[in-house]
Amino acid sequence: MDEQDRVRQYLRLFGECFDVLSKWVKRALIVLVVMLILIQGALHIKLVRPYLSPVYKLDGIPVKERDVRDWKE
Repeated sequence: MDEQDRVRQYLRLFGECFDVLSKWVKRALIVLVVMLILIQGALHIKLVRPYLSPVYKLDGIPVKERDVRDWKE
């Protein structure tokens, strides 16, 4: 086997490996984008939100606007 045959074989093997890996990366990217859309949509449902976001539990009580201006007076 001469040098050119080895280079061709290497390039063919690299091409096959690249095709397989690019297929998996595309699938993973599609799955991640779909999951992102679903999770963001689920965060708009009030009953589901506490299970998905621990930060939501730390929100506390909203401050009334008139109470905020009290410190200026």
